Order: sequence, then C-alpha cells, then structure tokens
Amino acid sequence: MRRFAPTWPAGAYRNHRILWPGTGGRFAPDQLDDLDRNRWTDWTGTSGRFPPDQGDADDFIGIRTLRGFKEIAAATVVAEIGDFTRFAHPQQLMSYAGLVPRESSSGNKVWRGAITRTGNPCLRWILTESAWSYRYKPSVSASMAERMEGLSPHVQAIAWKEQSRLHRKYMRLLSRGKSRPVALMAVARELLGFIWAIAQQVSHESNGSAGLVA
Repeated sequence: MRRFAPTWPAGAYRNHRILWPGTGGRFAPDQLDDLDRNRWTDWTGTSGRFPPDQGDADDFIGIRTLRGFKEIAAATVVAEIGDFTRFAHPQQLMSYAGLVPRESSSGNKVWRGAITRTGNPCLRWILTESAWSYRYKPSVSASMAERMEGLSPHVQAIAWKEQSRLHRKYMRLLSRGKSRPVALMAVARELLGFIWAIAQQVSHESNGSAGLVA
C-alpha cells in the first residue's frame, strides 16, 4: 500500500512544463513504472528524459545516482529547485525546503523545535518520500548501477557515501528512541545536502574541471 498520495496544488508544476495527464495529480514517486510513459508530457525537446537546459540535465543525471531517486523524484527536485547556484551553502537549500528546525534563543540558551515547514512543500514531500529508502542497508542495485554508468568516480563516491551515512543516521536516531517521522525528516534534511554536493560536482565537471569539489 502507498503511505500516502497527496494532491498537488493546482498548477503547481505549470511553470516547469510538467503535466501528469490522467492521474488527477495524485501519485507517489515510485509510480512512474506503473504509468504508461506516453501519458505524461515530455519536457520541451527532451523526449521526457531531462529538462531542456543543459545544466538542469546534468543535475538530473547526477541526482539519479542517489538512492530513492529515479526519473520522477530526480525531475521533481530539479524542477522545484531550478538553479542550484542560487545556494552558496547547503544550509540555504535546506531552509528553502523548510527542513530546518525552528530556533529561539535567550542569553546562552538555544531552543530548537520542529521543522519550520515554511519552504517549498513539493520539494519537502519528495525528499521525505525518498528518505524511506534509507531504512535499508547500503547496496547498489542493477538499476542504480545502470544510472551510475558513465558518471565520474567522484559523483559515484558521493552517492555511496550518502547511502552509508544516511542509513546509519536513520538507524541511530531510532535507537535513541526518536520516532520514524522525526528520523525521516532528519534524513531528508541531510539528503538535500548530498543533492547540493552532487549539483556542485557535476557543475564543476561540466566546466571542464577535474577532481572532487572541496
């Protein structure tokens, strides 16, 4: 059973040229394989594989190396974030998604509460859904190996580090008595940091630079 399948706000993706015909706007990110691919509108001039801008295409291909990100999840992230260079630090991207905790301070005391939820709701949802994948031990499936094919060792290293780190984080939080929703939000927040790192790396490589971005 699907955990949930929220209804997207009317026209939420109109500015990104994405339509989901025949689905009523309701789907979970792993439903693409269940849909007739001819029923969803191609991105202009791309046969539905990636956004038309080459930078977006590179981001899309890079993000697909991460666990929990196939076509729909990766495309949604790229469409919702747009230009990754707007964010000089991953913390800024986390704030944009509303995944940072509320904070108040008095003197030397700092209080942190639940996430702000003031950012992009579609981005936050897709990240939380993808975070469920990190319940499982790190592994490289056949489909993931195929998605990694042709990408640099640096991009692949980030993807593997992400799997290992986020699985440990999820299990550690549960062992400390945290609820699953709290653990998932923490994983989603850190997952966005790895997405930012992937975008930085593919941009670095597309500009003709070699090596891992510091």
